Amino acid sequence: MGTIVFFQNKKRYLNIVFGCSCLFVSLWAFSEFMYRQAGSSAAAGFWIKIRALVWTYPLAFLLHFLLIYTKKSKWLKAKATPFLIYGPAVLFSAVDFTTYSITGRPILKSWGYTYSIPDTWINWLCNGWSALLGILALILALRHYFLVPDGKKKAAAKYVVMGISLPILGGISSEIVLPDFAIRIPELTSVSMTWLALWIGYAVWKYELFAVNPAMAAENIIATMNEMFFLLNPEGAIIRTNRKAQETLGYEERDLAGKFVGLVMSDEKVCLGLIDQVRQEGSIENVEVLLRTKPGRRIPAVLSGSMIKDPNGAILGIIGILRDISDRKRIEEELRALSLVDELTGLYNRRGFMTLAKHQQKIAFRTGKEMMLIYADMDGLKKINDTYGHPAGDAALAQMAKILKESFRGSDITARLGGDEFAVLALEAAAPCSERLKARFEEKLLSKLAAAAVPFRLSFSVGMACWDPKAPCSIEELLAQADQAMYAEKSARKAL
Repeated sequence: MGTIVFFQNKKRYLNIVFGCSCLFVSLWAFSEFMYRQAGSSAAAGFWIKIRALVWTYPLAFLLHFLLIYTKKSKWLKAKATPFLIYGPAVLFSAVDFTTYSITGRPILKSWGYTYSIPDTWINWLCNGWSALLGILALILALRHYFLVPDGKKKAAAKYVVMGISLPILGGISSEIVLPDFAIRIPELTSVSMTWLALWIGYAVWKYELFAVNPAMAAENIIATMNEMFFLLNPEGAIIRTNRKAQETLGYEERDLAGKFVGLVMSDEKVCLGLIDQVRQEGSIENVEVLLRTKPGRRIPAVLSGSMIKDPNGAILGIIGILRDISDRKRIEEELRALSLVDELTGLYNRRGFMTLAKHQQKIAFRTGKEMMLIYADMDGLKKINDTYGHPAGDAALAQMAKILKESFRGSDITARLGGDEFAVLALEAAAPCSERLKARFEEKLLSKLAAAAVPFRLSFSVGMACWDPKAPCSIEELLAQADQAMYAEKSARKAL
């Protein structure tokens, strides 16, 4: 709805600018008619001064109109642009109304009164500015005509070009070129500017130049939508993209037109598969894909696509709508990093272990209770991976995690720190019972390892360290002590 309101405002904006241009042209033509028919030099002078108030503005309005009509309205957002367009018009109108430096005094000719053209620098400056505005307007109109696709828009653009060409060329000829050869054609400029208003007005009526119709509304929605839009031919070549797609992927529209859509996909085979799926099923929804930008960056996106068919069922093309989900993926990664549980084993991960262990450390310090840290390293994981494959290695880790859970109390903090490293923080366990705790753990461990239904041998190397509230250390230091004890045991076992 907001898009339609914007478009209607733009339509009103165009009509206001074009209407102002027509109004000023009409006043210009009327004043020229009146001073030519004047009965005296004083009456002619009065109407020449009225003409001075309006004749400088139509070209400014025309250029303003064309900047909007040819979709160059972004230039109007610059604060200096309105001053550059209308500032000189106001200045020259004021000078022309108060002096005879631009439009000279009235003189009587065979056809009636006209005005002389003084040879002053302000007159040449005014004529140069008028010529510049006219040439810029003509260039904008011609460029738009040649770039706009065939059809109704091109036909409308043709009338705009034809309406603009005659008054601009006629005005430059009659007001600047011909007077240098002492040739004066009365009212050619005002008549030709009237032609401009009528000719473009005809285009407005015949082609609904500024009316909102479904096709124009859809075009505006596509241009301003926040999702990436792709229109493909049945083979997957890009016909059209919108501004969002170009900005996100770093391409100009001309870089993409005619290219296979796989250019912007990270995996061309996946792209071909998705095109086939759309052809077979008619549409796809919310498929996660990886896009590739022009600089080579990868962007995750969600794709929905559908076919366009003619009334006979023949495929005309494919529409693809993609939404950048980089922010969502980043948030998911952050949430995953914040997760306290290891996905493979179901134990706490390192972050979870450290968070809970530090919390328990505060409680133990307050209550004066000792804690025991058991650091366990699974033996031979690399050999299992190399011999049986990584799925077998994952199964071994999961089995070891299960054994650890069953060997300790539910209140103890059991974790997989990473790789083949595990840790258990046994709460309310004192140093004197550490050997007994270790012996009980190893006994349970050996029995469960022997009963494990896996085709390989499972074993742990274990190290232990005690946290004493009377001589407290950090959890990191406690882990380092247990790690050293574990390596000492492993080295002693290898030496036997």
